[in-house]
Amino acid sequence: MKRKTTSLCWLLATVFVLGCGFWYRQAWPLERLSVWQTQATYGQEVALAEAFSQQLYEESLIDINTAAKEELMELPYVGESIAEAIVAYRSENGPFQSPQELMEVKGIGEKTFAAMEERVKVTNPTQQGGND
Repeated sequence: MKRKTTSLCWLLATVFVLGCGFWYRQAWPLERLSVWQTQATYGQEVALAEAFSQQLYEESLIDINTAAKEELMELPYVGESIAEAIVAYRSENGPFQSPQELMEVKGIGEKTFAAMEERVKVTNPTQQGGND
C-alpha cells in the first residue's frame, strides 16, 4: 500500500511540474512572439519589438482628462493635494486641451510640469464626449 502511495505522489508531482512548464511557456509574451514569427527577418523582429515597446509606453501614459486621483498621484511630484486640484480644475473648466494647461492648476509650476510632461497625455475631448 505504501508503494502505491509513493508512486501516486511521484506521478502527481511530475504532472504538476510539466503543467507549470507549459503554463510558463504560454504566459511569456516574447516566447509567443518568437514561436509565431519563426520565419521573420531581423528587420521584422526589430519592427515588432519597436511596436511592442511603443504600445507599452502608450499604455503607461496617464490621461489627465480621465484619470482618477489615485492615478494622478503616480505622476512625479504629485501628491494628494495636487491630484485633488487637478480633478477640481478639470471639473470646473472642462477637459484639458493640452498637457501644458496643467500649469494653470494651483501647485504646478514649470519645474513640476517638466518632470511630469513625458508621463501625461490628453485625449481629444470630442472623442470622449467632453463638455462643449
